[in-house]
Amino acid sequence: MPSYVIHDAAGAIQWFGSTDGPAEAMAAWPLPAGLALLVVEAPISDALSWRIEDGALVARGVISPSVSTARIAADGVAESVVSGLPDPCTVTVSRQAPGAALHEAARLVHGPAPLAGGVLTVTTTEPGRLLIDVAAGLAWVPLRLVIDAD
Repeated sequence: MPSYVIHDAAGAIQWFGSTDGPAEAMAAWPLPAGLALLVVEAPISDALSWRIEDGALVARGVISPSVSTARIAADGVAESVVSGLPDPCTVTVSRQAPGAALHEAARLVHGPAPLAGGVLTVTTTEPGRLLIDVAAGLAWVPLRLVIDAD
């Protein structure tokens, strides 16, 4: 059963799957403008972990930062230092009310903003859960960090 990915010009995967038909038949599929089809040897399970580069399926890197602490005092002094982020990257910070579940709505408090140097220092004067989203282009899988402020 042939597998395929459909991607944009930047290499971001838009759709993926398998078909019962022959791989050669996929070349005739009509695609929206700006998208291309790539037949792959094995099916992929998600589009976030992969990208297309030079006509080949390539795994995206995993961001593995070091976080000094996941809980800080909401006093404007205590801080959590996040290091090992891609340089450059884009950071967005949202806040949830104290006690909110991760799936509940959050309020944007900063960003999206560029970050150079790969280190982010987080402080706050408001209690709650800070959701820190890190994006660094197609080379990396996006990351969400959670820091609680009491």
